[in-house]
Amino acid sequence: MNRPDFESVIKQKISAQPFVPFVVELLTGERVSIEDPKAFRCQGGAAAYAPIDGQLDIFDYRSVRAVEVLAPASIRSK
Repeated sequence: MNRPDFESVIKQKISAQPFVPFVVELLTGERVSIEDPKAFRCQGGAAAYAPIDGQLDIFDYRSVRAVEVLAPASIRSK
């Protein structure tokens, strides 16, 4: 994914009202579920997601294959 597309898609997803959880699929096949917009930061083509109860994920636009809505059945119960 190129940087302008990455930044545009991420900005749109993070600022959606109401927020809808989404998944960032990396070229490695790893999938990062973004469920808390307050735990997500994106700047300069790089992003970090650090949920309180999870692990830190760091990635940049060059490692992203796709960004898609997280299916409701995939959302973890809290």
